Amino acid sequence: MRLTDDTSREEPADAPEPGTVEVWSAPLEPPTPTASLLRRYLSPDEHRRAGRFVHERGRDRFVAGRAFLRLLLGHFLGEDPQGLLFRYGPNGKPALEGPPRGLAFNLAHSDALAVCAVARGCDALGVDIERVRPVGDAEGVARLAFPSNEVARLASHPDPERLRAFFEAWTRNEALLKALGLGLGRSFDDPAEGERLSLHPFELAGEHVGAVAAAGRGWRLRLRSWRWEDVAAGG
Repeated sequence: MRLTDDTSREEPADAPEPGTVEVWSAPLEPPTPTASLLRRYLSPDEHRRAGRFVHERGRDRFVAGRAFLRLLLGHFLGEDPQGLLFRYGPNGKPALEGPPRGLAFNLAHSDALAVCAVARGCDALGVDIERVRPVGDAEGVARLAFPSNEVARLASHPDPERLRAFFEAWTRNEALLKALGLGLGRSFDDPAEGERLSLHPFELAGEHVGAVAAAGRGWRLRLRSWRWEDVAAGG
């Protein structure tokens, strides 16, 4: 399978380079011929989870997201995507079962777009993404979900910029929580843990903003694109 990035379209290495966090983005509505192939990669548990969706679009996006995660990790690890086993932390953060592979990962999605952050030599990694869209009482939500310094920062933005700033702050907060395996949608206000993590914001097409939180400093961020066409070509 060929994995490509946004700019050079070169053949990538089989692992993120040392000191690099790669963020792969994938559309969750792949072409129909490809979408019909994706269920084969899911585990029995994932098939059961897919079956709980009431609406077909939500179910298909879930299937695409799990297949994307399995195919990406299988590529980097040189393992069968179907054979990967996951365990889940108290708040649902996935990790690979079995011996340590030295590859950290985290998955997020918003509407029809998923992202997966991957890095080697990182003991805490979280990613979040959101599409900038109207939201009722963003400032009230911020007071409930953000630490006080983020609330003050949001209020300092002029009104035309405030909605985008809200989602940028939201993704930073969620990425920090996900890196530590904590419950989402609440304020991250642990200064000690905050010092241990570095934050890396990014933007994607379609008015999506996101952030990566990674343990340590000095990480480089690289954005890359997933091609469903190569999955179909590879059978």
